[in-house]
Amino acid sequence: MKPSYSNLLKEAGPDQYYDLLVPEEIFEMIAKQTNLFASQNITARQTKPGSRSHSWKPTNKTEIKQFLGLVLFMGVVKLPKLAYYWSKDKILGQTFPATIMSRNRFELLLQYPHFSDNLSADRNDHIAIIRPLIDVLNATFQKYYSSKEGVCVDESQVPFRGQIIFRQYNKSKRHKYGMKLFKLCTVPGYTCKLNLCSGKNIVSINTTPKNVVMALCENIFDKGHTLATDNWYTSLELAYRLLVKQNLIGTLRKNRRGLPKAVVDSKLQKGETMAMENEDEVTVLKWKDKRDMLMLSTKHSDKIAVVVKKGKQIRKPKVILDYNKSKGSVETSDQMGAYSSSLRKTVKWYKKLAMELLLNMAVVNAWVMYNENKQSKSSRGASLLSKMFQLCPSLIC
Repeated sequence: MKPSYSNLLKEAGPDQYYDLLVPEEIFEMIAKQTNLFASQNITARQTKPGSRSHSWKPTNKTEIKQFLGLVLFMGVVKLPKLAYYWSKDKILGQTFPATIMSRNRFELLLQYPHFSDNLSADRNDHIAIIRPLIDVLNATFQKYYSSKEGVCVDESQVPFRGQIIFRQYNKSKRHKYGMKLFKLCTVPGYTCKLNLCSGKNIVSINTTPKNVVMALCENIFDKGHTLATDNWYTSLELAYRLLVKQNLIGTLRKNRRGLPKAVVDSKLQKGETMAMENEDEVTVLKWKDKRDMLMLSTKHSDKIAVVVKKGKQIRKPKVILDYNKSKGSVETSDQMGAYSSSLRKTVKWYKKLAMELLLNMAVVNAWVMYNENKQSKSSRGASLLSKMFQLCPSLIC
């Protein structure tokens, strides 16, 4: 956390860290656009006489915070049906939600949350409906926290099976269908910047792996960072683009252009390495462990380091060790958000994405700042759940 802010929040609670990342202007924007969308929707459609839409009353930022606080609460206290939270059943019923708002009002707010004006949105931009929220969060995520030396670019999947043009399939993910988020993260799982993969959009950041990396890292160039990427992003072309901006280490696909054949085609025994460095100090290294590992680095040579694992000394290339330190930050961020995710089934993709950003990603970032500033060493899952319990009433009240 940047010193000017960390000193002010030494004695602050988790809610004040969250307020930095999700400022009042976001809640004001959501309230304004929700009221606009509800009025447009009710006017344009011929609602049935018994529809609850006839009881719609304009909302405000305080009620939006209460609504999101209840959604966050539902991620921590999970019940199979929404109605159970207001049930008077002795076993399933919860007394807390009814003290905040009625079930009808909650479901009405759940029907109309919005983040931009549909009538004035750019129709060539697939994600114009959610872009204002992404822009504000990207600004606050970078304003209060400085990336550590090691950063990582990777993708996350927000589960969604509805019909949208940019829905992705990834067989390696737990949720194979969904919306792909490109994330720039730093240890221990803080998300510095994100972009939504939205197909062939007016913004060209999603067209190639190289453009994805350059767009995410543009605000941290020339600050001494080392970027870790997997083999979908890593290439000699990207290495040359980043050569004077920041270091790059990553795994490589053997069919990338320009790689030295002597390294790629070498037959190695377990523990052996083969490396070549060109005149621009870009190193391509192959190391045999259980399988061949092909790496690229603009920072390392073929130096070997000794590590102790299960009481045994193991020799590994230094580039492998540094890569492993940074590469897991995106997975750690996703893991933290999955402990008590508030995501629910919905036919509107932007609602699910907004809940992921506001109640998973922003909460994890606030938890990272809080723990580091307090120098807490509590376990990840238990600590995050306790901070969310503290955050629920803070939002609602």
